[in-house]
Amino acid sequence: MKRTEIARFRDKLAGKATPLVSNEALMLMNRVLNWALDEGMLEANPAARLRRAGKAKPRERVLPPADITKLWNALAAMETMTGEHMARAEKGRMLSPATRSIIRLLLLTGQRRSEVAEVEKSELQLGGPEPVWMIPGNRTKNGLLPVIVPMETVEQIWAAIEADPQTEITVDVERLTVEVPAAGITASFPMDPATQDRFINGLDDIGITLVHADAIATYETNRPTWLP
Repeated sequence: MKRTEIARFRDKLAGKATPLVSNEALMLMNRVLNWALDEGMLEANPAARLRRAGKAKPRERVLPPADITKLWNALAAMETMTGEHMARAEKGRMLSPATRSIIRLLLLTGQRRSEVAEVEKSELQLGGPEPVWMIPGNRTKNGLLPVIVPMETVEQIWAAIEADPQTEITVDVERLTVEVPAAGITASFPMDPATQDRFINGLDDIGITLVHADAIATYETNRPTWLP
């Protein structure tokens, strides 16, 4: 395998897919080839220091209210479609019921795509007066705190902010409360213990691992030396 062959594959993948996919493939290839180099299977890594096909650009477009309305209405119109319009070459594209539900949830909740697409039934608490979606700790790695309070409380908070844009809101993770002292508003919110511990102690994935550093060190000390 030559560097020129890897470079052609990188560029071809960037053209057929996206530069981001090409970059990820090149990264994976480097990991495999570096492992082979460490194991003495190769004399050199032919993919080392190859440039990436492009840089990932953050998504910056925000849908204006008019476009959100059009999208919502288009999703509703699909409920009565059977796909026959496609056979007649009419303009439009059918989306599966699951995809339509995901798009609606994205619009209604403002959550990330992965959080909505990976939601499980066990995370939903729909039996109470106010439906609750509890996002587990392993999906809150972005440092954002999912706070769920009753709609009545949300409306009260909005009213307080509209009356005074400088209104201070306190989110207490230890007590699991949201407070707006100036408006006399106090409400509790649910959170699973693992996520609460992560926020209180400021732990990312590495920090959570380091909590068990002593146990890891003990394991490594007793681990047979012949294991890879």
